[in-house]
Amino acid sequence: MDEVVYADLLRDRTLFAPADGHRAFEMYHAVGDEGSQFKERVLSERQISSWLRNGQSPRMETSTPPPWFRLLVCSPRTLDQNIWPIPLASDTLQDVLHLLGVPSLFPRAVCRHVPVATPFDSLDDTGRYGMVLRTNLSWTWQYALAMVHDPKTKSTTGIVIGLRSSEAEEVLLSIRKAARLLECPAMLPCIFMDIALDSLCQDAEGRRKSLLQICYETGLHGFQRASFKGQWDDRNDLDLDVLMQKLTGLSDACAGISAVCQMQANFIDAISSFKDQWDPDNSQHPSRHVQQRLSFFRSVLHGVESKIIYTKSSAQGQVQTIYTLISQRDSRSHFVLAEATQKLAAMSRKDSIDMRIIAAVTLIFLPATFTATFFSASFFNFQPSGGDHVSSWVWLYWVVTVLLTIIVLGSWWYSARLEHVKAQDAFRRESEMQLRRAETEIPKALFVETGQPPSARVEVLRPYLGGSLAEGVFAQRGEFVLPKATCYACLQLIMMHVFSIYP
Repeated sequence: MDEVVYADLLRDRTLFAPADGHRAFEMYHAVGDEGSQFKERVLSERQISSWLRNGQSPRMETSTPPPWFRLLVCSPRTLDQNIWPIPLASDTLQDVLHLLGVPSLFPRAVCRHVPVATPFDSLDDTGRYGMVLRTNLSWTWQYALAMVHDPKTKSTTGIVIGLRSSEAEEVLLSIRKAARLLECPAMLPCIFMDIALDSLCQDAEGRRKSLLQICYETGLHGFQRASFKGQWDDRNDLDLDVLMQKLTGLSDACAGISAVCQMQANFIDAISSFKDQWDPDNSQHPSRHVQQRLSFFRSVLHGVESKIIYTKSSAQGQVQTIYTLISQRDSRSHFVLAEATQKLAAMSRKDSIDMRIIAAVTLIFLPATFTATFFSASFFNFQPSGGDHVSSWVWLYWVVTVLLTIIVLGSWWYSARLEHVKAQDAFRRESEMQLRRAETEIPKALFVETGQPPSARVEVLRPYLGGSLAEGVFAQRGEFVLPKATCYACLQLIMMHVFSIYP
């Protein structure tokens, strides 16, 4: 790695948070026995460098041989999503990398949140080799592992950063159970990868169960609906916004799991290359066991990927179903709104008819009432000369009444007709202007969008330019009901007219 970038990284204080509570695990060959002895202790940060130095050469003061397997589990991480800040000081980290012969890319892999899986050879002349692993899991089993194998002493030393307390306990327990297989240095990353893959399988299964719950809510959980009745059978109460949020989160999680599967496949290749460097012929039992585990890991990854592919495809189908349900609700709302609008138009039409009837009856009886009132004035004398009950001038009343009624009704009809024609002409002119504007703007918009003129004639919807849209509501149904209020008004006007003529 570029030394300038490495120096800048070491100067960034936000990436380092020195802490104590580091766990050192060692494994020794038992004297006179084929088994192994374990030793574990807690180190402070100051004791880490001396612990690494003491294990690199045999101890002269005692007959105890040096440990053939050593692992430093750094202090548990404090954040859920990131394994940094590193629980070591920058000087301590430099000393650890120098003693182990780990290249300077390890801190960068830890702090840059980038998954890495690469073997390496030590830069010194000791012949040591190792590998660096940095996972891309977001919550569980996010760690950075650097390990080195010394073929001269047949010892393996590793450092892991980012584990939680429970995860560290699980790793150390697995190491104790696989002690004999740890002679192969590739066994340690296999242990980490095995536990992480199990967590990945549980995560993928959890996503599938979440999708199944959404299928229950939308009613798309299978063909045997009678055997799956539950609290979500009524889809009218579904909160479609919440379902869309769940599906979006599910799709994002599936994309993350797919990325993890791809990176885990690279991990398998890197571990296999690391194993071949220790045993190229695959002749030793630990090496064959590691190879068998790697084959199993590949099968698990294929299974997880197939499950994620199904989950993603089904989630896309659920999204289309949600869109369909939203469209159905909108259509139902529009239908209800259309029915309400139709009822409102019918009621308005009835009110308009009532007003027209009242106006017509008023115009019919108003001239007669006016004529009777006018002829009954004191400056007219139509009293019968012969003592008859009816004057001989009664015909004049009817002539004037009929003429006035015809004139008033004709004027009313003509003015109403004229206003109706004017409204139709104005509506027709406005509609034609909009049509001409649409016929000119739509081809322009198509030309701007596609860069080519339209190859066919653009058809624009032309609305009906006749009479009122509310007209004919009752004609279509064959209904005409004269309201009681209209009948009472007509009867009242007739009685007023009779009493005005015959007081």
